[in-house]
Amino acid sequence: MYKKQNFRPGEVLSAAQMDHIEEGLVEIEKNVIETLEDVKKHVSDVKERLADVITEKGVPTASNESFDDMIANAKKISTGAYGMIINTSLYTKPYGYVCGIYGLLPTETEVS
Repeated sequence: MYKKQNFRPGEVLSAAQMDHIEEGLVEIEKNVIETLEDVKKHVSDVKERLADVITEKGVPTASNESFDDMIANAKKISTGAYGMIINTSLYTKPYGYVCGIYGLLPTETEVS
């Protein structure tokens, strides 16, 4: 483990001190590389699981696709949750009217 050195301004460093600094930098580099590899592995695992879930929902998706493509594919998933809210109050209109639609449509659809 690197131990901070308290050098004075203008102090000339010995070879041993320079070696100590170099060892600290090598240790930091090693830790950064290991952490980066862990992050890359985690992202790869998440993409694989996400692709599996999207594919299970009926939209084929490969784990090597970009996150933007995966998001686009996820938006294509049909939820099957559709419905309407109908107002049938005789005080407003005698035959009722649709006052709201809820749920997600399977594709982008214009509703008029």
